[in-house]
Amino acid sequence: MKKIKKLLFFFIILAFIIIPLPAGDMTIRLQLTEMVGNDYALHYSNTDSFFTPSKSIAGEIDYEKNQVIFHLDNSLEGLTALRLDFPHTDTLISVEKITVSSAGIIQKQFNPSLFFAPGNLIETHDLEAISQATAQDKAYLATSDWDPYVVLSEKLVKQIDSGFSHFHLSRLAICLFIAACTYFTKKDYFTNKE
Repeated sequence: MKKIKKLLFFFIILAFIIIPLPAGDMTIRLQLTEMVGNDYALHYSNTDSFFTPSKSIAGEIDYEKNQVIFHLDNSLEGLTALRLDFPHTDTLISVEKITVSSAGIIQKQFNPSLFFAPGNLIETHDLEAISQATAQDKAYLATSDWDPYVVLSEKLVKQIDSGFSHFHLSRLAICLFIAACTYFTKKDYFTNKE
């Protein structure tokens, strides 16, 4: 009987960890060396590779931290295409770090010199130059004042999309905590045995 209870308990825990829950929202952060402009946008598609004005997320600017932040609702999981738009100004943008976080945890961190490498971009528009400073782990983008943007490759979009958290690790941590509590309640550590 004890074996059946333990087996049933194990399957309940396994189901609790594995059963899919709605994903958490995702946040994409671009860490810049210096804040340049204020008109950043992320265009997305979750059905095809076409971009429409209605499927656009304006970047939130944090001037103190030199960050551009994009908040993606969990309903956007299943992204098929992403386009990153830069301010319409003739300038040089230095990207130091790119992170994808969900459920309060950084799920992915990208090296900008690899993120903006030619193999990860299927289209660049009105960018005079993209320079990968691999020794510094930075990317420099020289933009024009017309309509600068980059379209990310399908492989890179899949990596970003996999950053939506389904709380598997959080649920595993909860189960381990309950198991540890159960184990220690059965031990008599705090009784005076003199």
